[in-house]
Amino acid sequence: MSGRSSHARAILGEELYGQLSETKVLLVGAGGIGCELLKNIVLTGFGHITLLDLDTIDLSNLNRQFLFRKKDIKQSKAMVAAKTASAFNPNVQITPIHANIKEPQFDVAWFRGFDIVLNALDNLDARRHVNKMCMAANVPLVESGTAGYLGQVQPILKDRAECFDCVPKPTPKTFPVCTIRSTPSQPIHCIVWAKSYLMPQLFGEDEDSGSELDEAEKQGENAKEIAALRKEAQAFKAVRAALRSAPAEEATSSSAAKMVFNKVFHADILNLLSMADMWRSRAPPIPLDFDAIRAGTFVLKRSSQNGSDTPTTPGQANGSKGSTSTEKLLNGNGASTSTAASSAVGGAGLKDQRALSLQDNLELFVSSTERLAARLRAGEDTISFDKDDDDTLDFVTAAANLRSAAYGIPGKSRWEVKGTPNPTIP
Repeated sequence: MSGRSSHARAILGEELYGQLSETKVLLVGAGGIGCELLKNIVLTGFGHITLLDLDTIDLSNLNRQFLFRKKDIKQSKAMVAAKTASAFNPNVQITPIHANIKEPQFDVAWFRGFDIVLNALDNLDARRHVNKMCMAANVPLVESGTAGYLGQVQPILKDRAECFDCVPKPTPKTFPVCTIRSTPSQPIHCIVWAKSYLMPQLFGEDEDSGSELDEAEKQGENAKEIAALRKEAQAFKAVRAALRSAPAEEATSSSAAKMVFNKVFHADILNLLSMADMWRSRAPPIPLDFDAIRAGTFVLKRSSQNGSDTPTTPGQANGSKGSTSTEKLLNGNGASTSTAASSAVGGAGLKDQRALSLQDNLELFVSSTERLAARLRAGEDTISFDKDDDDTLDFVTAAANLRSAAYGIPGKSRWEVKGTPNPTIP
């Protein structure tokens, strides 16, 4: 009895252990749970493992997903995890797939090719999908997941155990980092991004990652990746500096806001689009153009299912002229026939509920960014989101709606954003 297999043999018995080398396992997810699970099943001796994950490796993954290193950033999680874990046991065959489990080629017949399926997903919709496919294929599923600091595991066998959807799941109070940072699909994702990521990045404390990158460089890690990370960090430093320094005499009042806009809604989106695999099974975002939106010439177009380009919904279109009075309207200072109503008890609620066009959101973004920048220049060290702070509420509303427009997601009114609870990014 070899040292590698002695514990597994003792626990499973000779007969059951003898089946492991021929067992076909599907592991869906190569994140926090997936890395640990892959390591365990490889060391246990499961002979044929198919590892499927859509995501690429991000710097924030490295504190817990131990199969990855800095040199692996932006590479496929499935590919890197399989390569790393293969060294743990040379007798195991790992087949990595960089794809979305909901793609049509992964049908019921495909699921029937496995003896057992292990879920290690952070996406509720995908977990439900795998559960349905395993029920249809009559394949045992071991479901696992996390919610904040809590974890759970559930064995699911058709007609013998409760399935994943047998009990309704509560609305999640946290959202995966990858969903928030790269692949939002709902308005709440964009609101959480604006509140919990963009606001702290621009107006919160400066987190210096330079020393960490210096150390990585000394250790001989991937020089190109480190250079890319330095470039990203410098871009945000330049934006933060612009927000905190007095504008030059020749600069317009919106120069700093435009710099933020071009970094977040244009350059960052172009960077995401360079990762082609990420958009194989989902609609890619559209980089926004500051000047074109302001001039009224920018039209959001998305490819429909038949391949033709279609304009976005009227609420996000730019058919009307840029609304320089958006700020006045939202704050009840506009000279309009509704002035009296705005000053009434219910007036504030009504103006907050109006839908904002793409140009309206741009004007609100510029105005709120300049107001927040002025507060920093006046001596405030940091500014965090507060639904009762009009400046931060306007900024989050505009930023979330601009991101929603880029991703083809319906926008929300200021009133709806204000009433949104505060989910977090784990």
